[in-house]
Amino acid sequence: MNQDDRPTRSTGTPPPFGATPAPQRGSAEDATRELPIVDGAAVPGRERSGGRRRLLIGLAVVLVLAAIGAFWAFAPRSDPPPDRADDVDSEPSILVTALSPNGDEESPGAGGISPSASESAEPSPSPTPPPEEDVTVASEPTLFGAWWAGDGKYAAKWEKPVDDGGSPITAYVVKDCSGGQLKTLGPNSYTVDIYIDELDCMTVQAVNAAGAGEIARFWIE
Repeated sequence: MNQDDRPTRSTGTPPPFGATPAPQRGSAEDATRELPIVDGAAVPGRERSGGRRRLLIGLAVVLVLAAIGAFWAFAPRSDPPPDRADDVDSEPSILVTALSPNGDEESPGAGGISPSASESAEPSPSPTPPPEEDVTVASEPTLFGAWWAGDGKYAAKWEKPVDDGGSPITAYVVKDCSGGQLKTLGPNSYTVDIYIDELDCMTVQAVNAAGAGEIARFWIE
């Protein structure tokens, strides 16, 4: 063996008895310690990448849930079909059959009631009478005067009343002041001759639909 092939000894001070020798720089233990432990231990770089991945997955789940909620809130909803039970009339229809003059039954009309039965059940309303006008008796004739005309004759004259009472004048009635009727004249007559032995007072009234009107009286001198 050559002298160069002999193992060299460390020139350091040997460790005391029972102490663990310090590892030498560049030894196999240092190489093992510097390598990252994958199984059963967390590597710092991988811990950061795993946390980022979990954060992204959580954000994606939140976004998906938010999209589903928005779609559900704004999605058009069709109204439920109407309940067909509401369309059925709750009141039972009344079926009325009428007998024809031959004794046969007539088929009912619309609504289960024959036309003859409906007509007899509902009488036709009576026509409304026209409103009555407010008609009153006429006022007294105007410019009434009477006098003795000689030869057993008395004469009188007048003009039509100011107010006809809302109805045309149909006649004039001439009386004495005691109420005895002397003469009846037409609506266009305004003079009269009375043949009587003695007369001291005369009256005249206009007549319309309401009756004899107010009295115009004249005393004959």
